[in-house]
Amino acid sequence: MSAPVLITGAFGQVGKRVTALLLSRGHTVVVTDLRTDSVRTTAEKLAEAPQPGTLRTTFADLLDRAAVEALVDEHRPDAIIHLAAMFSPQSYRNPQLARRINVGGTENLVRAGQKLPTAPLLLFASSAAVYGSRNPHRHPERITADTPVAPIDQYGEDKVLAESVITRSGLPHAFLRLGGVLSPDTTAGINTDHLVLIRATPGDNRLHGVDARDVALAFANAVGRRDSINGKVLLIAGNDTYAHTHRDVEDSMFEAMGIGRLGPSASLPGDPGDDRGWAFTGWCCVPDLVAAVPVRAPIPAADSPPDVMITLQPMNIVQAAADLFWSKPVKDYPDLKIALSEGGTGWIPYFLERLDRTYEMHFTWTAQDFGGRLPSEVFREHFLTCFISDPVGVRLRHDIGIDIIAWEADYPHSDSMWPGAPEQLGDVFTGVPDDEIDKMTHLNAMRWYSFDPFAHTPREQCTVAALRAAAVDHDVSVRSHSHTVLTAEEKLAAFHAQISAVAGAGR
Repeated sequence: MSAPVLITGAFGQVGKRVTALLLSRGHTVVVTDLRTDSVRTTAEKLAEAPQPGTLRTTFADLLDRAAVEALVDEHRPDAIIHLAAMFSPQSYRNPQLARRINVGGTENLVRAGQKLPTAPLLLFASSAAVYGSRNPHRHPERITADTPVAPIDQYGEDKVLAESVITRSGLPHAFLRLGGVLSPDTTAGINTDHLVLIRATPGDNRLHGVDARDVALAFANAVGRRDSINGKVLLIAGNDTYAHTHRDVEDSMFEAMGIGRLGPSASLPGDPGDDRGWAFTGWCCVPDLVAAVPVRAPIPAADSPPDVMITLQPMNIVQAAADLFWSKPVKDYPDLKIALSEGGTGWIPYFLERLDRTYEMHFTWTAQDFGGRLPSEVFREHFLTCFISDPVGVRLRHDIGIDIIAWEADYPHSDSMWPGAPEQLGDVFTGVPDDEIDKMTHLNAMRWYSFDPFAHTPREQCTVAALRAAAVDHDVSVRSHSHTVLTAEEKLAAFHAQISAVAGAGR
């Protein structure tokens, strides 16, 4: 069983959602928060919901160093999602307590993590408040992860200080700097402090929102990606439909609450000549989205041999591909990128034909609209197809689209070609021009993920010969590391028991 994930502030608008997501993915999740009536109610609802994961609920005050150290030492998490904080505007009324919670509480959590034999990945909920006042008249450019921090309020300063504590700790970490988190829960906590803040904030101040569900998804997806995100700053915000002025967002909130829109007189415009008179928010430059979507495969008959499941594995993804293609996000997010990992490619040409025929025969009553383009054209803009060994797909590469095919190693799964991948892949690519091989082996993936490996390791050191020479002293023989030796009969019995349990749970 993998190590658990610890979540602080686990019962807020983001915490409860990321907890539910991780439980649905089978994780063991240790959740902690202050003991209040609302927290207990939320904890009970999470515990009652049937999930494949395991929930362990605790109540700990981050200001209690001994309690925090005991909590971390007992559960020894592989990752810590640190959401707990005292937020603005409440933090403005008691800045000393806010500093103790937001910075001191983080210090206690970091010290506890440093004492573990294996350092946990610390995922910290930071804020766009670290960038300080953003006068849109003098700084029309959007915020990026590299924009210098320059907080102007206590909450932004707390986040910068907490980030510094984490950076100095040496723990693997990532900072998720959040835009304005929006959810139905937000309106429940509006009080006179918020009304004063609304009045004091320029109505034309920029605000980049983000749905609490998307924030939760970002944290859940970061778990288990220690190597790829360690040390990074990630801006978490919605697409351009979430980029508004404060006045627009506030009026929409009040309208949803039944109060109605307050209009321009509820707040004053900002002063173009005053760089410090604007709020600590702005519009973010959010890079192209790349979606990774888990696929729940159909459950074969409980008495079927394992060959059935193995045969269907590369093709089961067709259901997810259809779900995603016809979904609203593909139309709403022109930069959305979706990789169909471990899906193979040989089935893609027929799938594209079927998409086009479905659209041409039924769009008048299914209300689909791709702006005059065919679904196959739209598919090639949004989807990357991936294969391990697929000679049929390679032969049909131009029917698929040579620019949306990527080879994957799938190491260390049993389908992988490793360690003889170059030779086996060379056989698959027999008769394929070098420029097309380059696209399928690395150029398409580099473009799709906006990643240039040759910026880190020179191209001449990335050839098969060079990489093998660099690993000459490493044992790459195929051998089992299992401490338990099972017979073929025992493996089959275990497989059938697993399938029967899954089939029973799915009824």
